[in-house]
Amino acid sequence: MKEPVYETIQYLNPLGISMQYITTPGGYHPMHWHEELEILYPLNGSVTIWVDKKTYLLKERHFSVIESAQVHSTCSLANASMFLCIHLSKMQFKHYLPEIELRSINCIPDEVIDDHFPEYRNICELFEAMTRLYIKELSFHSLEAEGILLQIIAQLLRSFSAEIPFAGTVDTQSRERIREVISYVETNFRDPISLLDIAGHLGLTKEYFCRFFKKIWVFPS
Repeated sequence: MKEPVYETIQYLNPLGISMQYITTPGGYHPMHWHEELEILYPLNGSVTIWVDKKTYLLKERHFSVIESAQVHSTCSLANASMFLCIHLSKMQFKHYLPEIELRSINCIPDEVIDDHFPEYRNICELFEAMTRLYIKELSFHSLEAEGILLQIIAQLLRSFSAEIPFAGTVDTQSRERIREVISYVETNFRDPISLLDIAGHLGLTKEYFCRFFKKIWVFPS
């Protein structure tokens, strides 16, 4: 299997958002990843999505969120696939939620629990409203669409996000160090990064940083 391809998302606006209505040929789109969170909303047919070695069927007029740096690919059997594709830089939203990089959004239709289904349907209706604005080409539709998207992001964070799991209680200093590590990696991901580089950035020895990392982080089994 080929290594996943890193993609650079272009055309992010000052809010760190890219909204595109795309028509592409059906078929398989290879494994890739990017720093931005991605939201897919098919306008016709269904799309099969592979995310972190799991397979999901995303139906027409449903949406799915793919977190930052998650490896994913898509496949559509339709001759032409039409969908709304949104990319969002979480870094740009720190002034709304300073700890946003410590939260993960999990919103895939197959995994939405019954208690959260009304919120999921409400977000689908907001995507419908965005699409109607685009189709009617109303004046200032981009401005209105961005306003709706901000509502969607707020609802996703409120109903479908959770803190990234850490081992035990994490004190304020440890949280600040975790934020610094994430920010350092996001800023320098194009260059080779060693443990020594990160430890030095935090003013720690390599050995102390490794002990800190193992103590704090919960690794999936």
